[in-house]
Amino acid sequence: MTWLGDKIHNIREAAVINLAELAKTFGPQWAAEQVLPKIVALYGHSHFLYRLTSVASLHALTAQVDQNVFETVILPTALKTAEDPVPNIRIRVATVLGIIGQKCANKSQCESTVKPVLTRMMQDSDRDVKYFAEKSIGALDTYFASKV
Repeated sequence: MTWLGDKIHNIREAAVINLAELAKTFGPQWAAEQVLPKIVALYGHSHFLYRLTSVASLHALTAQVDQNVFETVILPTALKTAEDPVPNIRIRVATVLGIIGQKCANKSQCESTVKPVLTRMMQDSDRDVKYFAEKSIGALDTYFASKV
């Protein structure tokens, strides 16, 4: 966990990958109890790099947790991060929402949670945030259309 706060990007990136592997090994309950609270707390840090690492960690852990933990911890936290004042974080969030939104239980859940946030992000003052939000909405539409 301390690697998530390292000053070197590659170490933080390796920490995110290692956390996902550990969660796969120790299981979803371990990830929910031991890792996610620390990831959520990390997002509260004043330095943007820690917050960016938190978003990356949420993304990496999505595949390792059960649906309930996804819906009650990961998704709400990821949606909250869309309001970050730093454009680079909002860009990452827009991209991540297009991926983790596919874990929504169904299209209706995605349309009531993820898509409104991405739609708001399409009105962002940063053109890259707009671009990635639009791209993610398209990816989610394609994904759920293929599920019909």
